[in-house]
Amino acid sequence: MKTYNKPPLTLQEQLNHIKEYYKISCKNDDLAFFYLKHHNYYRLRGYWLHFEKKGLKATFENIVNLYNFDNELRLLLSKYLQTIEISIKSNFAYILAIKYVNAHIILDESIFKNKEYYKSGIEKLKQSFNDSDEIFAIHYRKTYKEPLPPIWVSVELMTFGELSKWINNLNDKDTKLIAKEYGIKSAHIFKSFLYHLTEIRNKCAHHSRIWNKSFSHKFVIPRKYKEYFDNDTYKLSHTLLVMKLLLDKINKNNIVNEVIELANNYKIPLNEMGLNETTLKVLQ
Repeated sequence: MKTYNKPPLTLQEQLNHIKEYYKISCKNDDLAFFYLKHHNYYRLRGYWLHFEKKGLKATFENIVNLYNFDNELRLLLSKYLQTIEISIKSNFAYILAIKYVNAHIILDESIFKNKEYYKSGIEKLKQSFNDSDEIFAIHYRKTYKEPLPPIWVSVELMTFGELSKWINNLNDKDTKLIAKEYGIKSAHIFKSFLYHLTEIRNKCAHHSRIWNKSFSHKFVIPRKYKEYFDNDTYKLSHTLLVMKLLLDKINKNNIVNEVIELANNYKIPLNEMGLNETTLKVLQ
């Protein structure tokens, strides 16, 4: 295995390389220097790669436009993902606490399928509780001598990914009760939705490219939508389907129209995101 021995390049050298090697023109070098300095050459590389793969001529301004669009798209998705996360956390806690009449039902491993996953999950949750500097956690540690607060408090210590894992390990009967709140009859489909959204949430949180990405965390496409959405390549259109199905049961939303409006403002082709006449008809 060889070692990396290329020397680091100055901003000017980076821009020269972009112009000469990738044949990308630039009208405003100062703008290019700003983005190269504050947003990183290799982060931007993922955006001019789109033009390169398509055999399209591009300017640095085209790259910046696409980059800024993707940034706003992540912010938009993050806003709605937060709505979904808060709702599912609330229903997870409420349904289990009420069904079992137990504020500390999260400590009952009998309702979870994989005991090893449960043990590692509960230890991580306890650690998060002990380390938390949130007011509710500090108050509970000072007031009560218990390993964890009630489930409706404990759930606030979970990330979206951790919540997804807890629900994935939950018995199917209880998972169905939660899924029912969102008009989903299958525990398996509901869990697969959360699996997919975990990837989206992580990409948004880590500022990863998302606009034309093919996502690896696939979900089970509900039967009524299978003929409209590709079952092999999962694009943003697939993500919007999942988010819209969940959001429609939470409150009124315009997520699809907001994505379309944003794309139009930046003059970004919708088809690169899997949004075509067929998928748009279903989503709208």
